[in-house]
Amino acid sequence: MNLLLSRLDEQQRRWYVALESQRVGHGGDRLLSRITGMPVETIRRGRRELDASLTGRPGDRVRLAGGGRPAVEQKDPTIEGTLRSLVEAETGGDPMGEQQWVRRSLHHLSQELSNHGHEASPMTVGRLLKKWSTR
Repeated sequence: MNLLLSRLDEQQRRWYVALESQRVGHGGDRLLSRITGMPVETIRRGRRELDASLTGRPGDRVRLAGGGRPAVEQKDPTIEGTLRSLVEAETGGDPMGEQQWVRRSLHHLSQELSNHGHEASPMTVGRLLKKWSTR
């Protein structure tokens, strides 16, 4: 059973274990929780979703829309302006062409943003810079 579960995504695992739990009957949630290591509440959630005929569940994705953290630029709208001011003096290349680059590393730009009161990882800085280059 655990080999099969390792090949399924999280909602498929939840639904399969919920079906098996229903098949076992009384005490099935706890038994399947011990076998799979899945929390009992997750199994119960799967059963509730199956009882509701999966209404409201997206067919093309695993998780519901709106999950996850909000983007840094949504939490801190001024971060993009601060990053632009930091990058302006450090940009090289042809000012009229598309071939431009930033002379500072993403790590250093992230530290500079932190010094200005904005928290952003180097990956976030790279994503913001890439977002501007595609506009």
